[in-house]
Amino acid sequence: MSSTSNRWKILGIVILTVVVLASVGSYVVLNKPISSPTVSSSSVLSVTQSSTIATSTTLLPVQWITVGQVKNVNYYLSLLQLNGTSPYLQVGEELATLPDTPLNATAIAQISYLALNATNPEVKEAFTLMMNGGTPDPNDFQYQVPQYNTELQVLYWLAEQSKFKKDDTLALDIALDNGLWVTMGTSEVVTAVRNDTTNLLVFLRETSSLQETRGYFRLEDLPLEAKIQLAWTGGESMRHGYGPPIGLIYWTTQKLPIKIYDADTVSVSTLTEMRSEADMNGWIQPGAGVGTLVSNVEDYLFFPTGPHFNYRTDYSNIVNGQGIMAVEDVNWQWAQHEKGSRFQGDCGTEMDIAGAWLKSWGIATVSEWTYTLFTQNNMKKFSHSFIIYYDPLSRTWKAYWRQLSDQMSYWTMQDGGTMAQPFNMFICRPPVIQQEYLHEDSYNSRTINGTYYAGYWHFEGNMYYQIEVTPWIKLNQMLSNGIPTDTMKQWLLYMKPVA
Repeated sequence: MSSTSNRWKILGIVILTVVVLASVGSYVVLNKPISSPTVSSSSVLSVTQSSTIATSTTLLPVQWITVGQVKNVNYYLSLLQLNGTSPYLQVGEELATLPDTPLNATAIAQISYLALNATNPEVKEAFTLMMNGGTPDPNDFQYQVPQYNTELQVLYWLAEQSKFKKDDTLALDIALDNGLWVTMGTSEVVTAVRNDTTNLLVFLRETSSLQETRGYFRLEDLPLEAKIQLAWTGGESMRHGYGPPIGLIYWTTQKLPIKIYDADTVSVSTLTEMRSEADMNGWIQPGAGVGTLVSNVEDYLFFPTGPHFNYRTDYSNIVNGQGIMAVEDVNWQWAQHEKGSRFQGDCGTEMDIAGAWLKSWGIATVSEWTYTLFTQNNMKKFSHSFIIYYDPLSRTWKAYWRQLSDQMSYWTMQDGGTMAQPFNMFICRPPVIQQEYLHEDSYNSRTINGTYYAGYWHFEGNMYYQIEVTPWIKLNQMLSNGIPTDTMKQWLLYMKPVA
């Protein structure tokens, strides 16, 4: 028998052995991380060559792994690359490039388990999104950024500190949302992300269990796009409308500092307190639908204007302890509330607080802002921000009816407009695809149905997805009836912004 035949025979025996072990073994990951030697470039090359051989035969690729005890890192990287399919081949290659050396074998084992044991197709979809969007483009920044996949690095940190579940898209979605902070942040920010993401995973798992006991739909059963939105704690931090220094858009020329990260993200401690207060207020009723909690939160904050919210458009003295404008700093706003003070700000403030409060009970929300266009002669416009929430029963995204009826109708007419005016709505997209995410916006004129409008915004980057609707009643109906989640998924994750 030739040496080539021997090689095929040996390879077949190895793969068969792995498959047999999978049918009788059990997956056990030790709680104590076990380190292994750094992966060398030569070992990665040899694995890639073996992958080519394996996929060129009639043998099935390895699709299931069981671990009796944690093996070395190369073993798991080999399983990913011998699988020979996208995106797992790339996952194996990119894990080997992470700067966290020596790589932790337990973490790599967990990621391999999550990838190769998946029965939910959304696991593969999440890994594909990560491989496509997790590595920053250095041309987007004027400082040095990581040359590796920062979203995969966050997943690796989660795997170091937590035990993954089978088909754990929650862990994947947290990683997808938080890679950009690692890309842009100082070393203090990177350390904070490493800790905060682990705490967030623990918090959301606890919340999912609480939902189950109260008769709510479990957040761990949400579709991928809803779970990605749930895990995003940055609100509209991509481009706050209040100017620098808050907002990621203002930090493409120098590293984003910890004080901006803290102001832009909602901490797990704030979410925990929000969750408890909602319960104490009697808002979490057994079997109540998501819409009930939404109305409780919105009415408490904004409708009608009462003792809990001080609506104001002068932000000059709304600052946190770091001297940063705190109009959308949910942590600061909440701390003031806990001291007995009102929330302070405008509709953007209310949107961020409402979104965080709903997320504290596992309700996925999307931030948005909408405005009317204005004619060259009239020069009148109106803009408004509010959350859109996911309703798992109808599998649609809706807005609270009072946001649609009271606010938009009244203030549009007050500004001298008509309900026949065109409206633009911008859906805030999470930073899953990092490339070109923060490209600056443009402000152009446009003619619609023969009328010239001076105020027309569009964004060249991926921060927003733009919807243009005329008249307003159509937008009202769309958000009252609900946007199908498959449509929202395309807007949030796949479709290019309007040019």
